[in-house]
Amino acid sequence: MGSLLDVTLDRLPLVLSLRQAAQYLGLSVVTLKRRIYEKKLKAYKDGGRWKIRREWILEYETNLLSECTA
Repeated sequence: MGSLLDVTLDRLPLVLSLRQAAQYLGLSVVTLKRRIYEKKLKAYKDGGRWKIRREWILEYETNLLSECTA
């Protein structure tokens, strides 16, 4: 897979690794983990590795936008 920075949400894989999601969102892995622990972003562990579903990223982005406009 090439750079996720040029990929639109509908072309992302159904499930992303923590690093892929961080790259797409423009966040560090540490920040993304913090958002998961704060329950701001849904994620699950698969074999000890964090996985994030594509729709959860969309939900996270939508929540961020609604916080900015509130």
